[in-house]
Amino acid sequence: MSNRPQPGLTAEVFALIQEHEELLIRPRQVWPMEQLLKIYAIYNAYTGEVHKPNGCGACATTKVQKVKQIYEEYKKTL
Repeated sequence: MSNRPQPGLTAEVFALIQEHEELLIRPRQVWPMEQLLKIYAIYNAYTGEVHKPNGCGACATTKVQKVKQIYEEYKKTL
């Protein structure tokens, strides 16, 4: 278990979500690398972790789902 802090919905995460909101509201089957990098940036800012896309489809799907949960949490603050 990591002792890293989990920043949560910080100003940085808010800004990233607002900047890339279109990625979170449109359903996709395939995520181009450019878009995955944005998803991972939001995920990393939220968790305080450092992950990068590595070609693992299941890993990317997990990150996308988590970022969508973060987005839902963000919407509740509006």
